[in-house]
Amino acid sequence: MPHNDSLVVDLLFDDVKVSRILIDTGSLVNAIFQDTLEQMDFPKEKIKADIEPLTGFTGEQTMTIGTVKIPIYVAGVAKTVKFLVMKTPAIYNAILGTPWLHAMKAVASTYHQCVKFPAPGGIYTLRGNQFTARSCYINECKLRTANQSCVISSKSDPITQKQKPPQETIVQVSIDETFSERQVGIDADLDLEIKEVIIQFLRKHVTTFAWSISDMPGIYPKVASYELNIDPTYKPIKQKRRKLGPEKAPAVNDEVERLL
Repeated sequence: MPHNDSLVVDLLFDDVKVSRILIDTGSLVNAIFQDTLEQMDFPKEKIKADIEPLTGFTGEQTMTIGTVKIPIYVAGVAKTVKFLVMKTPAIYNAILGTPWLHAMKAVASTYHQCVKFPAPGGIYTLRGNQFTARSCYINECKLRTANQSCVISSKSDPITQKQKPPQETIVQVSIDETFSERQVGIDADLDLEIKEVIIQFLRKHVTTFAWSISDMPGIYPKVASYELNIDPTYKPIKQKRRKLGPEKAPAVNDEVERLL
């Protein structure tokens, strides 16, 4: 149905699930508020003191109190995000702007209330919460008139219990009977039939992998080539040969033999 709701999502900040996060495609910075960090029990010593002005679209300036880096986990993708820390009261717990969107290679749509980005399992769709977005708008109107911090009333707390993101279990499988150290990592949770097919395929093409420098004798010039950035019309100049002294020559010869 038609709406004018902003895009508000829930994400996992480090090991804390945080709600009321505004996706702002017009913001050139990522911002997080001091109250949010306190509710997250975020260590104060990790906040780097950095005071600088932050200008809004109306020209009004607000001073930051520092910067902080927090990892964000979503759909198997982890990005360490730099936030400007704000002390002013706000409706949202954090604001993610173009730096996070570009790092995720994400496309946000307020009309469709979602953010799409590439993930290990394919294109992932992060859905927005319209109920929270509308509650934020109502409380923002109250904040403008009352000039005080507002708390959104909902059944769940804005910041929920800490939880660790799920970790994939990887097992190392040898794919070369001659050299047991030649191993690859495979997801342990894969179906046994699919896992066996993958292992057989890798063993069949084990010579395709480059296990050492000797396995890479060269690259076909049509794939990649290197050339010096010089003017071809210039005449090459041959430098005069320089002979090494009797003390340096043996050391150089020994080093060349070692490299060969």
